Amino acid sequence: SLHLAVMLFGIAGVLGQFVTAPAVIVAGGRVICSVVLLAIFSVVSKSQVRLKVRKDYAIVVFAGIVLAIHWTTFFQSIQSSSVAIGTITFSTFPLFLTFLEPVIFRERIRIGSILGAAVLMLGVSSPFLSFNGKSDNYRDLLGMVSSLSYAVLTLANRYLSGRYVARTICLYEQGTAAIVLLPAFFL
Repeated sequence: SLHLAVMLFGIAGVLGQFVTAPAVIVAGGRVICSVVLLAIFSVVSKSQVRLKVRKDYAIVVFAGIVLAIHWTTFFQSIQSSSVAIGTITFSTFPLFLTFLEPVIFRERIRIGSILGAAVLMLGVSSPFLSFNGKSDNYRDLLGMVSSLSYAVLTLANRYLSGRYVARTICLYEQGTAAIVLLPAFFL
C-alpha cells in the first residue's frame, strides 16, 4: 500500500507536466475528483463526518485553502520548469517544518534539525543555480510556495489527526479546496 501511495503521489507531477490546461484547472480537477470519491465512500461506509469542535471547522477550512494554494503552485512549478525542479522544491517542506513546528506546537527546536535543514537547503539550492550563478526566481518561488504551503498543511493535519480519521479530514480539506478553485473553471 505504501509503495502504491508513493507511486500515485509521484505520478501527479509527471501527469502535471503533460497536461496543457492551466495549473489552477489541473489542481481544481484533482480536488473535485477527490472530494466526489471521498463523499461517495463516506456515504457508502456510513462514516461519521461531523467535526466535534467548532474551532476544528475553521482549521480544516484554512487547511483546505492552503491545499488549494499548494496544488496550484505545485503544478504551476512543474509546468513552468520540469517535474524534477517542481519535485525538488516541493521536497523542501521539512525545512519549513523545522522552524514552524516548534512555534506552532510550542516545542523545543533541536540543533540536529537546524543542521539537517541547512544541509537540505544547500542540496536543494545547487540544481537551481546555473553555472553563471543566476537562478530562475519565478520557478524557484513557485516551488518554495508549494513547499511552504505543504508544511503548513502538514502542521494542520498533525493537529487534526489526533481528533479525526484521515478520511474525514481529507473530505473537508479537499471539499474546501474544490470550492476555492471552482471559480477558475468559469474564468
